[in-house]
Amino acid sequence: MEWNDRTVEEELQPSFYLMTLVYLTEAKDVKPTHTWVSEKDLLGGSTFFRGLHSLQVGPLEELYGKDPDGF
Repeated sequence: MEWNDRTVEEELQPSFYLMTLVYLTEAKDVKPTHTWVSEKDLLGGSTFFRGLHSLQVGPLEELYGKDPDGF
């Protein structure tokens, strides 16, 4: 969506379709546990989410750090 709520169409990358197929073939029918899972809890996550792959959450933390309902 654009700032004026107009829809923007984008061509999906081939990797999107591949990731979707991998997800669908590996997905399991489980009930949500409603527990937080950080990137460190994912297999290989603590290694992957560093450097170029680090999550840029600093601005979000500054804006909503003390206001989770506002987020």
